[in-house]
This record gives sequence, C-alpha cells and structure tokens, in this order.
Amino acid sequence: MTASVARKRLSAIFIHAIASGLATSDPAEVIKGALAPLQKGRRPAIIEIDALRDMLRAAEDIPSHPITALAMRFLALTAVRPGEVHGMSWHELDGAIWRIPKERVKMRKPHAVPLSWQAVEILEAVRVLTGRGPMVFPNARRAQPALQAFARKA
Repeated sequence: MTASVARKRLSAIFIHAIASGLATSDPAEVIKGALAPLQKGRRPAIIEIDALRDMLRAAEDIPSHPITALAMRFLALTAVRPGEVHGMSWHELDGAIWRIPKERVKMRKPHAVPLSWQAVEILEAVRVLTGRGPMVFPNARRAQPALQAFARKA
C-alpha cells in the first residue's frame, strides 16, 4: 500500500467520523501536499546476470506463503507477464508446454510457453499444495491469485 492510498483511506474514515459527529476535522487531508508523488513509468530492464541474481535473491528473502514463493520462481523462469501467471489454471498445461488462451494474453493470440525442467519441477511441487483446485497459484486467504497479493507486499 502506498502512502497516498493509506492517506486516502484514513481520510475516508475521518470524513465518516465527521459526518457521524465523532470528529471535527480530517488530519489526513492536511498532509496531502506533503506526500511525494508516486514515481510512475517503466523500470529499466535487468540485463546484467549479477543484477538478476541480486533481484531473485531479494525476492526470495521477502517473507511469503510457499505458494507465492513458488509462483515468483515460476515467473522468473518463464519470463511471462505476471497477469498470465496470476490466472494460470491446471487445464492450460500440456506436459512441458503451457498453453495460454488468447483471452488472457495481451496480444489476444494464444501463446505456447515451453517449460524448462526447473519450471516443471515447480509445477510438480505446487500441485501437491494446490492440485485439487482449478488455479495453479491460488491465494490461500482470499479469492485472488497468489502473485496479486505478493505484488502488494513487494
């Protein structure tokens, strides 16, 4: 959660409190101008192997649910878009080929992703944890994919 989002949520609480007669002002509104704007734009590509190793190690060090950690490793091994891993279902797998339907691909064309033996090993490990449900990487606590929750943490 960004500072701006937290401020907006607090402000909504204070507005409700003012309307209910429980508060007379919104202190969250006062700090609005003091918050630095969120930096938007593209992040530079990681093109150095050492930088990639550092990024992967940093991701591994973030405390997360085992399914989320496996999803992050799978994402790094396949280099697909996070949204494609978010919605991955077991029926999209055909041996060592992951067939992503056109409805879930940015270019609206079906996409086949050959899977390395390491990616297949991750799928075998996650199947033990999630194989009964339709999603490969579900969120254990909410009805949303595991990576979606992880992205908010990171």
